[in-house]
Amino acid sequence: MKKTVDVIFTGLIRNAELIKKSMKDFIQLSKKAIVSQIIFSTWVCEVKNNPEIVSFLKDNSAIILANKEPKFRGFGNINCQMKALEEGLKKVRSPFILKTRADIYIDPSFLEHLFKNKEKLLKIKLNLPNG
Repeated sequence: MKKTVDVIFTGLIRNAELIKKSMKDFIQLSKKAIVSQIIFSTWVCEVKNNPEIVSFLKDNSAIILANKEPKFRGFGNINCQMKALEEGLKKVRSPFILKTRADIYIDPSFLEHLFKNKEKLLKIKLNLPNG
């Protein structure tokens, strides 16, 4: 099997059912040895205010990161978004990463196809001189 993918979710917990649906799909990809880790990087207040979804994530072996929000949020909350991603990246083990959001859903058949064929589809060249 080709190298696995780590998945980083970032953002607010707006729709618990959508997160559960996505998680179930990623868990199935994990069982197929396609996804290695599922990381959920959000804010301390989100973790405190959503114990049910946090419990669901933990029960399904997701890594939960409860980050402190930056004091200066930035235009369009860019600093918050970058902080959540930065903290998630610190936990990554795989050379391939899917960064997604907690409020979107991606069809699992598309993800499986992408992950299984990532080197070809993304035109990744192995053995680069600086890699």
